Order: sequence, then structure tokens, then C-alpha cells
Amino acid sequence: MRDYTADVKKGLLLACVAAVLVHVLFLILTTILKQVLQLDTIERATVIYSNAGILVIPLVQDLLGQEYVIYSSAYIAVQLILIWTHCKNMLCEEDRLEWKKVFLNVNIISIIVGVILFVCKIQLPSGMQDVLDMMNNMIGPIGMLPEWLLRMYLLRLYLLKKETMFRQYCDWLFIQYLY
Repeated sequence: MRDYTADVKKGLLLACVAAVLVHVLFLILTTILKQVLQLDTIERATVIYSNAGILVIPLVQDLLGQEYVIYSSAYIAVQLILIWTHCKNMLCEEDRLEWKKVFLNVNIISIIVGVILFVCKIQLPSGMQDVLDMMNNMIGPIGMLPEWLLRMYLLRLYLLKKETMFRQYCDWLFIQYLY
């Protein structure tokens, strides 16, 4: 766990401001591109909201080290708040937020609990910390699982197509041989 120092506090605030600015940029960009490219709601949502939680944390952890993961967590927290407010309203075509549902969402509750634990410097018992560390190591591979399954499926389709073409070629050769 990272200590809550003045430098970490500045870094977290900078990461939150950067996350808000990036999302504002994406919102403006999708508003402009919506007209030009005829983007529908799903396409706009996928441009604005990436799967940063699955990809960024393992990358930051491996490339920069565990101590920098906290800054990517700030980006993900901002994104999750926007997903459960703006994105939900955009996808459901609703005009107003249901704040009770927003604040009772398990993702938002997790962000609030995490911030409280961090700011108040509350350490989890070692058993709980061990479980969270094990889950942390599984996030990247589990997040990549759908992509791997899709690639395997596409490879299977490709190989089936090649097998069909090979069979057609063999049939053609056989027919040529007979005549």
C-alpha cells in the first residue's frame, strides 16, 4: 500500500484533473464526430469509455512498478463515475440521474471506501491484503480472456475456411486425375 504523502496527493490530483480533461476532450470529440461519421450511441460510448481498468493497471504495474498504480487508479475512478452517470444516461436515453442508484452502485461504493481507507491510512488485515493481492494478479489475464477467446474463434474460422479451400482443391485435383 502506498503512503499518503504530499507528493502522492499532488500526483493523485493531477491524475484526476488529467482524467477529467481527457474525458471532456473525448466528449467534445464524439459530439463533433457524431455528425460527421454518423456515430450511434454505442460507438460514441466506446470512444469515450475505454477498458482502462483491465489494460492500464497491469501495464503500469509491470512497466513502472506497483507504486505508480495509484495514479492510474485515479483515472479509472473518474472513468467509473462517468460511466455510471453520463454513460448510463446516454445508453438508456434518460434525461436525469437517479442519484440513489448512482451512490448505491458497487463500483461507486468501492471508490468511496478505497478513498476513505487511503486518506485515513487504514491498513487491511494481512489475510485480506493477501486475497486482494492475489486478485490483483488475476485482473490482467482475466480481462484479456475475452480477447483471447475471440482470437481463437477467429483463428478457428480461418482454419475452417482454409480446410474447406484445401478440400475443394483436393476434390478438383481428384477430378482432374480421373479425367
